Amino acid sequence: MRIVVSGLIISASLIALHLDNVIGATIQLKAMFISAPFLSNRSYGVS
Repeated sequence: MRIVVSGLIISASLIALHLDNVIGATIQLKAMFISAPFLSNRSYGVS
């Protein structure tokens, strides 16, 4: 029983880590898409 429980805990923690990575990646992509127009506008304004 202990082996099964520890295996479930390990798999659950791995899934949670994977979900955290996916959520973090999507947030980074959203931030890039949101900040891209501002950055391009600034570069055009400077040039």
